[in-house]
Amino acid sequence: MHFSKHRPIHSSHSSHYAPLEAPNPPLGDNNKEKFGVHYCPEQLSDMTFVPVNIFLQKITDAAKDVYPTPDPETIKPEIGQVVDGGSYTNDSPEPVVQELSYTAYIGQTVTNIDEVKTWIDANIPATKALSNEELKAVLKAAVEGLNTGFTAVVRTEEVTIAPYTTVTLKATTNYQTSVNNVSATVDGVVYNIPGVNIKVALNTTATQDIVSITHDHGHGHGNGNNAGGGNGDGTAY
Repeated sequence: MHFSKHRPIHSSHSSHYAPLEAPNPPLGDNNKEKFGVHYCPEQLSDMTFVPVNIFLQKITDAAKDVYPTPDPETIKPEIGQVVDGGSYTNDSPEPVVQELSYTAYIGQTVTNIDEVKTWIDANIPATKALSNEELKAVLKAAVEGLNTGFTAVVRTEEVTIAPYTTVTLKATTNYQTSVNNVSATVDGVVYNIPGVNIKVALNTTATQDIVSITHDHGHGHGNGNNAGGGNGDGTAY
């Protein structure tokens, strides 16, 4: 016989959102869907974003104070797939302490980056110091800075494994999606880019999947001439 159960043992946190003001209307009707998940102002004020990734130093430096502001009515939790981590079988009669690994994900993505860039091309005018194309490049780079992608990070947990059991870590990353207004200051002018869909990894939780294993007691029941012992037949009783 065997049994299986799950036990939560770890939660590792990464960045959250930091709303600043009410966002502009989203880009399209698909972004206006309300998911029924709401956060109170106190919760939202505790959230922060992954900093802008300066991958184009000269262009990105031209954009100051790049802030994404999520529309609270579009915030939606999303649970990732369960990923198997390390596993260990303890076939001894004593508990064993073992380090097991699992994979966590950190970072965020702009899931409609191409649509956002198309909106910038169609709606952003030139400034007094930058040409139309230069300004668009600056704002696109600012949005790209929010598109860091997800990075896999291997973490370990010290687990006490009971006698005659197999423990496997199961890791699940929790995400959050929202529709954001991204504001950026360029050449002294604040520009607002609506409808930026951002998916951020909030935390990864590892749970123990515990399965009992069949073990041999190492003795038999004997026969009429040896009622107390015998060599045993390998059957667990």
